[in-house]
Amino acid sequence: MKNSKKWCIVLLSLTLISVMLFGTVTYALDPLIQYRKESNLLTYYESSEIYSNPGIAKNYDYDSVLVGSSMVENTDVSEMDDLFGYTTIKVPYSGGSSYNHKTILDVCFNSNDNIKNVFWSLDEYALTTDYQTPRYPLPDYLYDFDKTNDLSYLLNLDVFYFYTIKDAFNTVKGNKQLAMKDGSWNADESIYCKENALASFEYPYEQTESLGEKFFADDLNDNLTYNIIPLIKENKNTTFRFYMVPYSIAYWYIEKSDGKLDAHFYDVKKALGEILEYDNTEVYFFQDDVDIITNLDNYKDYSHFKPEINSYMSKEMKKGNYRLTKDNYEEVLNNFKKYLESFDYDTFFNEYTGN
Repeated sequence: MKNSKKWCIVLLSLTLISVMLFGTVTYALDPLIQYRKESNLLTYYESSEIYSNPGIAKNYDYDSVLVGSSMVENTDVSEMDDLFGYTTIKVPYSGGSSYNHKTILDVCFNSNDNIKNVFWSLDEYALTTDYQTPRYPLPDYLYDFDKTNDLSYLLNLDVFYFYTIKDAFNTVKGNKQLAMKDGSWNADESIYCKENALASFEYPYEQTESLGEKFFADDLNDNLTYNIIPLIKENKNTTFRFYMVPYSIAYWYIEKSDGKLDAHFYDVKKALGEILEYDNTEVYFFQDDVDIITNLDNYKDYSHFKPEINSYMSKEMKKGNYRLTKDNYEEVLNNFKKYLESFDYDTFFNEYTGN
């Protein structure tokens, strides 16, 4: 009996020591940058945006935020800072919903009372997904400011295995990979070509009747009401620069084929109309740049474009080009919709495919 009790005590002690040890190591390395900005000694490795973004928002020095989907991942924020004179963090979510964007912006505004600018890449699909649903489940313990939740991070076996250990090994090996990347995430030029763009969808695509303008209207209203407009109204000293990026003509072919074109332009027109009602907003529209969208060598699939396009948008926004106003936004959207409806997709794709 005494031996059994002794071994239980030993086992319990070893378990507690092990837990304290890996908790201490996680705290020291801080792989999800919850306690401090990344250092040159302890490197960050294999980040996932849903895990790294809140740490960036809490611990970096910045006066501007870039948020959006994978469409902004290739944006060089160092270049943006040189152009605008800002200090910008980049906190994108691949496939992110408006809920994702609001959630991380809430962390930013709760961490920093000196945010002068928000660059927000606005995707139509993000306006029409459920307003309470993130793209992927979020680790809430990283997004809140409750210190009692820290054990969910420090004593998390998944964090220890997938992040802390890899961070330690790659620190020793000298493999530097920062969560806060200034430049491109997909910079390999060879992936941007018409072959990859064409391979990302089927042509010809099955044609569907129009879903109708208001097919996504309820979700659109919810996203504007809960995820976008409140941020604009509550942060009047912050300039919100919304911009819409140039998907390829193949993307629009799919939208048209799926019967979504009427709903798409209804959604965008309503969203931009509401956003433009506020004095602390600006809107830029790059979707109708036909020189970009009809050159499939700019794309790695039907929507994702090469880093040069991100750079181009930053420069044009600085110049004030492509800007929509209360006076011109409806005309610009109507003209682009007419262009897409009358575009000769068959001739275009047959020329590209050699048929």
